[in-house]
Amino acid sequence: MESGELRLVPHADPEILELARDKGLHVISADRFIDHRRAHPWIAGAADRFLSCEYGADGLQLVPSGIREVPEQVKSRHEEAKELGFAYRINIGKGAHRRVLRSEWRCTGRSCVEAMASPDRLTCWPRVDEDGSVRCPSCGRPLEEAGPRGITRMIVVADRAGGEIVRFPISEGVAVVVGRGRLSYGINLGAGGLPSPRARAQVSRQHVKLQLTGVQARLTAVDLGSSNGTTIRRGNAPRESRLKPGTEIIVGDRDALLLGGAVVVRLSGHRFLPSLASPPELGDQGGSVTYIPPEEG
Repeated sequence: MESGELRLVPHADPEILELARDKGLHVISADRFIDHRRAHPWIAGAADRFLSCEYGADGLQLVPSGIREVPEQVKSRHEEAKELGFAYRINIGKGAHRRVLRSEWRCTGRSCVEAMASPDRLTCWPRVDEDGSVRCPSCGRPLEEAGPRGITRMIVVADRAGGEIVRFPISEGVAVVVGRGRLSYGINLGAGGLPSPRARAQVSRQHVKLQLTGVQARLTAVDLGSSNGTTIRRGNAPRESRLKPGTEIIVGDRDALLLGGAVVVRLSGHRFLPSLASPPELGDQGGSVTYIPPEEG
């Protein structure tokens, strides 16, 4: 950006970070930009270029804002808070919107891809309009409430390089099949428009079944006899173990499943509770962040 140039953009953060990256500039902000860390991995290594304002004995001073590396799960929590606001218009600061998160929803549209894939309940979040109506994010039809939602976790699907393919919620007691074909009650990685087509090509039509079970709603996985197999990497372990088809295993918070050696499936760091009475804490570096989208208009 040249001196005297003015840019009008919907969201300033991406522009600020691109300028700082390309021109070696300093950023003065209290924001630690955790929701942008995957798009800008250079941030953690340039902590000295991120400053915030602080009043002291000598007046206003610039001090380090406290940038440091954070786990992938923490990045996911911040990304998901913004995704709820921007993509689904859900403001977790509003009680009515939190009640939407506590319920399951279904679409009755006959030609809706969401309804055809999962007629009993959405495999994604609903959209909340300005008037408070709850609608299908795909076809826009009003949704029917399908009962209370149990503990819900977010599943992230990515390629091995970290490029995100899709993410989706999974609720307690609901089995979801991940594969590369049209599935009932499943996630179709073969759908057009999704990134990483070469990685997705290694996934079988019905590759793995995921479910939250038990008192603690732990994630379990079962390989469904996939052609290229499923392996699991436990935490930071250097080796992967192959799943025996038909055998259920528990997937920990820091574990990762690899489908066909090319697609990574893992839990995100965010957890939605059925008793959600206040905005989820998104603490990461000694503080907490709750995203509330700006008023439109």
